[in-house]
Amino acid sequence: MVYLLATVWLNQTSMALVPAFAAVVAVIAAVLLLLPRKPIPSRGPAPPWWEIPLRMIAATTMVVTITAVAGALGPQLSGLLTPFPVYTTVLAVFTHYFQGPVAATGLLRGVIAGLFTFATFFFVVAGTLETRGLGASFGLAGLTALLLHGLSLWFLRQPVRAS
Repeated sequence: MVYLLATVWLNQTSMALVPAFAAVVAVIAAVLLLLPRKPIPSRGPAPPWWEIPLRMIAATTMVVTITAVAGALGPQLSGLLTPFPVYTTVLAVFTHYFQGPVAATGLLRGVIAGLFTFATFFFVVAGTLETRGLGASFGLAGLTALLLHGLSLWFLRQPVRAS
């Protein structure tokens, strides 16, 4: 419900680049802090052979549906709808079903931590595209994203401290 309300609000909103990026980083940080941080148990039994093809079908169905209605939704709203439902929903549902809630929470922590990189990549592209050009802008954004993602992985791999 929060995602739906945020999408409706964001579709009606326009912000300058720096304040928008700061707001995104603050929201990502808040969500990451609110998610439970528990050790992920060792792997259980392997999922059945049909699990990956079923994930692919579910994700493809969502992509095709959003693409089919993108003309009616417009570029901003279809862009707001695409990232979250396509990969996060499919991965979280399957992980929860086959590995349980602790593993699904771990997956969501990883996705949320990865959003810092996602947001930073697009922040750098948006801030440099007009002045640096396509190649330099995407190259700089890619290098920045690699550095930040490395830091995110380091953060995620820190041992869990007992409360």
